[in-house]
Amino acid sequence: MRNIGVIENGAVVIENETITWVGRMEELPTASMKEADILDCRDTVVMPGFVDSHTHLLFAGSREEEFAMRSEGATYQQIAERGGGIINTVTNVRSSSKKELKKNARHWMNAMMRQGTTAVEIKSGSAAKLKRR
Repeated sequence: MRNIGVIENGAVVIENETITWVGRMEELPTASMKEADILDCRDTVVMPGFVDSHTHLLFAGSREEEFAMRSEGATYQQIAERGGGIINTVTNVRSSSKKELKKNARHWMNAMMRQGTTAVEIKSGSAAKLKRR
């Protein structure tokens, strides 16, 4: 996981919406590029988009503090005893309007896209079930 496979001075060949070659510019097979459109990406990073296959996008509040607590060794039980955990999330979702949840979802989706996420599977169960109770 530490080696992400960076190709310095890299090139990508795409034919009919399919990546057909990836490698160093010096090794680029120029014979297949007779009428190719060239997109100069110097001084940029070209990489596949991130596919987020498990996202709970409809939520309210933040659990950042809980993440820090878990990093310091706190158990989920200890976090819950301090008012955090899933009960805190449930309370925040229940007290939010549909409009607020949609606004938050739009904000986070835009942030995800800016960071390179290209596909998202959004879990609807938790927030939807919690809101109906």
